[in-house]
Amino acid sequence: MRKYILTSSPFQKKLDEQIEKLNKREKELDKVLTTAESALEAKEKELLSLKAEYEKKLNDFEQIKNKNAKEINSINLVISSLKSTIEKSEEQIKEKSNRITELEAKLRSTKQEAERAKKELEDSKNIINSLETQLKSYTQQQTSKPTQKTPTPYTTHLTGIKGGSQLIVFSEGSYYQGYRYGFKNKTTDKIIIPAKWKNALPFVEGFAAVQDPSSSRWGFIDTNGVHITSYEWKSVMSFSEGLAAVMNYSDNWGFIDKFGKLVIKCQYHSVKSFINGLATVYDLKGCFKIKKDGTKLF
Repeated sequence: MRKYILTSSPFQKKLDEQIEKLNKREKELDKVLTTAESALEAKEKELLSLKAEYEKKLNDFEQIKNKNAKEINSINLVISSLKSTIEKSEEQIKEKSNRITELEAKLRSTKQEAERAKKELEDSKNIINSLETQLKSYTQQQTSKPTQKTPTPYTTHLTGIKGGSQLIVFSEGSYYQGYRYGFKNKTTDKIIIPAKWKNALPFVEGFAAVQDPSSSRWGFIDTNGVHITSYEWKSVMSFSEGLAAVMNYSDNWGFIDKFGKLVIKCQYHSVKSFINGLATVYDLKGCFKIKKDGTKLF
């Protein structure tokens, strides 16, 4: 009877309900836990798969990195070798360029020497031709019988040629082709020095100024057509009292002697020829006279 009362009391009933709720809740929690564990296992599997994939990719990356490093080292070696080759090539090019420059300078010098030798040869040929002509004329005159005691034209020519008094300037050519100047005997009209200069001044004191046709520079020749100076002057004057005024390419005037030697250096802006042992010259300080040794007359 007591037992019944206990089991059927409201308290027991309420307790049973609570226990039943707790059991039900426990089942629900077990179910949720089971689901969560299943989900966790799935996530763990997924994470393991991702980890394996990551490790594989990391391994592949390391392999590619190592491979690229080897390739980069190989490329660097090739670049270094190319740089060394380029430097050697540049040195060789520089050496060859210097060699070419030296050869070009030597070639120019050789050409100038050849041109100078050619001109000297032409001058020598002209002198020889002139001498042969004079010898032939002299031989003919020696074999002929003169009808008078006066000197023959050839004898007159020989007397005058010492100072050039019998030689006059003549020209050949045309306006379109250009003129060339030479010298002939003014009495016999015979060509003594062939026309080959761009310009020429008359003979004075046995020397004449002539202009190089290729460079327009001036030089001096004797009555045989032999140069006493090279073509080196921009402008000149005829000889007077043994000296001739010459201008260099700095536009300064000086004086040379009959050997072509510069005896008064080029230092004046303007000059006049020597007369009675004195020449009038001009410089920045003004106008004054100088002696033949270049000293200033105070």
